[in-house]
Amino acid sequence: MLNSMKITLSATLAVFAAALFQTTAAAEMIQDDGDQPGTTMGLGEILFIFAGIPLALMIVLAVMIYAPAKLKGKELELKK
Repeated sequence: MLNSMKITLSATLAVFAAALFQTTAAAEMIQDDGDQPGTTMGLGEILFIFAGIPLALMIVLAVMIYAPAKLKGKELELKK
């Protein structure tokens, strides 16, 4: 019983994946009105946007959270 369920699930996923890949390939071939592809992004620009900016925001938030306690000379305690 369990083996037949695995086979059925595998076949269903394979058919779904095949249908999904076919539709995405067909959608890329259609030119949309007003479609004006620009220049590609360089590696540095990609790293800045998707890694640098989020990292900078996390650092700013961490400073905003811990700075008041450090300025007062208190240690933050985690409540259990």
